[in-house]
Amino acid sequence: IIALAQLDGSKIAAIELDGNPYVICSNKIAVQSGASSSIKKQDANMYVSNMGAAINDCVPLAEEVDILKGLSIASRELTASDSTDSNKVLYIMSNGLQTVGKLNMSQYNILDADADLLIEQIKDDIPNLESISKVVWLGLADVADSQTPIDESNKSKLKNLWTAIIEEGGSNVEFINDNTASVNNPEDWPSVSNVTIINNDLDIDAAIDVVKFDETKISFVSDEAEFVSETDAYEALQPIADILIKNTDIKVLIIGSTATGIPKGCRELSQMRADKVKDTLIEQLHVNPNQLSTYGAGQSPTPFRLNDLDNNGNLIESEAAKNRAVYIVNSDSAVAKTFI
Repeated sequence: IIALAQLDGSKIAAIELDGNPYVICSNKIAVQSGASSSIKKQDANMYVSNMGAAINDCVPLAEEVDILKGLSIASRELTASDSTDSNKVLYIMSNGLQTVGKLNMSQYNILDADADLLIEQIKDDIPNLESISKVVWLGLADVADSQTPIDESNKSKLKNLWTAIIEEGGSNVEFINDNTASVNNPEDWPSVSNVTIINNDLDIDAAIDVVKFDETKISFVSDEAEFVSETDAYEALQPIADILIKNTDIKVLIIGSTATGIPKGCRELSQMRADKVKDTLIEQLHVNPNQLSTYGAGQSPTPFRLNDLDNNGNLIESEAAKNRAVYIVNSDSAVAKTFI
């Protein structure tokens, strides 16, 4: 939900943030000429109460969530006001996970992208928020249903992302974590895709979908499936081995990924690197082979992948390095089932 207010009390509105956001209610508050301040306040409170009732009764009509489009509608609602008041406040009640458009977090690894590069890629979709004096965001990273919980590291990334977007639009944002954003959706509501949350803390359990081993943790010789340092690779994989040995009911899928290149060669290389990690877990770290399977994703689109090409098709090395990785994915997770 996005709620809007002008501090002079002349305009309030609310917007539902589904895949095709729509205005729930929009009211220009009629002020009685010559009325006392208490009467004006009473009238304004009536409009706010009516808006609250409309918000409570509203339901999403379209699948997914489009926060950027909701922001655009909100900006137009306040810009269209004939009030001269400059204190226009926008309240967002959302977990911050968008699942459509250029900012589709269910299809792309948006949270690990370089903020400046991402802003450049989506700048045409960022609304003009210059008429809004302040954005107040409630419930960021507060998720429900089958969505994987968002840890503090990824919550910080999510906060930085929306801060950059809102500041690029010309306003500023304050985040208030009051756990009001997400509720379990009724079965008859439109569906929303889950967003893959990548964990970088070298831990895995039934609640975590993905653990990432990038070049800072496991480095391979260029264009080969050999570790730059076997000692470093063993050390990086040891915590995963310990958990798998202790919890023999857990099975994982090892997925290899590469930077953008020749598709067939990337697929083959990523498969060999995934197999190398599997062999290391079995032969050196004594994990049961029945707990491990592999998949070579190469440069194929996955929920882990970042765009590593600029607008001219040239490789962006900083982003390409993030794609050169191996992922340990819990086989029971929703994201693993898209590969198996």
